[in-house]
Amino acid sequence: MEFARVLDEDPENGTSADLSFTCEEWMESCELAALPDGSRLGTFAEHATTVAGEVHERLVADRLVDQVRVVVAATNGSPRASGDAEVTRPDAVLSSDQLVAVVSQPWWGFNLPARFAGDSDVPSYTELPESATAGSTAFGPGY
Repeated sequence: MEFARVLDEDPENGTSADLSFTCEEWMESCELAALPDGSRLGTFAEHATTVAGEVHERLVADRLVDQVRVVVAATNGSPRASGDAEVTRPDAVLSSDQLVAVVSQPWWGFNLPARFAGDSDVPSYTELPESATAGSTAFGPGY
């Protein structure tokens, strides 16, 4: 299964962007959904065994809305230059539901609120409203 959307077709220069998400064999628990607001959502997990025998987890949420693609990921460790990973906690720092809540925030778009620009930093996930990280979203069960 796949979702795709071409952002801009230019007869002289070709396509400026082709945003697609496909469930690949290596992706665990891969799910794709067309949401009521017209956006597309893809989520998946990836688990790999490190050289030390630990399980490195990576969770991803990918949302395409209004010609903007928002991709967030969380892991339970840090990648190393060798291609291996250092596992620092038992689970990824955010759950799949929490990642979906992040990509679902209304501020994502070509124009971001002023607080994201200039001297201010993007707020930490710990600064989001409780409802945004509580594991429930507007998309219903499983999202």
